[in-house]
Amino acid sequence: SIHEWEKEKCDELVRQESERIDLENRQKELEESFQQGIEKGIERGIEQGNRQRNVNIAKKMLAEKFDKKIIQQITGLVLEQIDEIENEVREATDK
Repeated sequence: SIHEWEKEKCDELVRQESERIDLENRQKELEESFQQGIEKGIERGIEQGNRQRNVNIAKKMLAEKFDKKIIQQITGLVLEQIDEIENEVREATDK
């Protein structure tokens, strides 16, 4: 009957609209996740760059015979990290 056909058509339209909304929501979630991933990647890159800068500064200060406590204060590196850097520099110059 006509009413049954209209009901089926209406149900189909509602189902299609629900699917469209679900897809839009999923797309928004993916875009947000992607953006968060980019932001985290940028943050990590900045942190790695800052760490590398501090390591380079420590290397230069060690070469100039600065006290390790001063290097620690300037770079924010812990003494163990400074000792590791000193060992790396020493090994590199011994080769």
